[in-house]
Amino acid sequence: MLKQFNHLLQNKFLFALLMLGLFCGAIAIAFNEVLPANVIFLAPDAPLLFPSFSEAFQHLLAPAPAVLNLFRLFPFGFSYEGSFWCDMLICCFAALFLLRSNGLPWGAAWVGGFAAAFTGYFATLFCAGHRGVVDAIAVTSIAFGLCHRAITQGLWRWWIALGLLLPLGLAAQADIWLILMIGVFAYSFFLTARRCRTEGFMPTLRLLFPRL
Repeated sequence: MLKQFNHLLQNKFLFALLMLGLFCGAIAIAFNEVLPANVIFLAPDAPLLFPSFSEAFQHLLAPAPAVLNLFRLFPFGFSYEGSFWCDMLICCFAALFLLRSNGLPWGAAWVGGFAAAFTGYFATLFCAGHRGVVDAIAVTSIAFGLCHRAITQGLWRWWIALGLLLPLGLAAQADIWLILMIGVFAYSFFLTARRCRTEGFMPTLRLLFPRL
């Protein structure tokens, strides 16, 4: 049994499936009280009824759609809670991406991902409103991993992905997005200063002209 478990840990795909299964189980436990179809998430300033399908589709075609706009296409009993689950999964992957970028093993990275997903506001059964805050936190958190890859590897694809990602957080909740951007900027400054100290100023300057 122990040998089979070690084999599972060495197989990244199977280990990821196991972690996703644990994630779904943790979601079922945390949101158990609001899983029935006749029970909805408590959110004082959320709409009692979502718009029609055509109106929801128009929201989805917004220049920078939020996660909630995507889930408006689903039945109301699932859409609001489902959007939280999606944001929690995004936070999990964002932490996983950042920790793996820093060289942590898969097991430790998944622990960090679970911690990010089930921390505080995300896993409560009461939403005080301002739903865009959760979208902004989830989407913008990916920027930390992208900044790390872009500055340490100097590849265009990470800079392009960062530029495409950031407007999503801005569209979700502009004020929270600005606060998060301060954190992203501070982390980027730290990475750049560290690279200047270890490799010199000119090699770091070449990051402005990354290779493909």
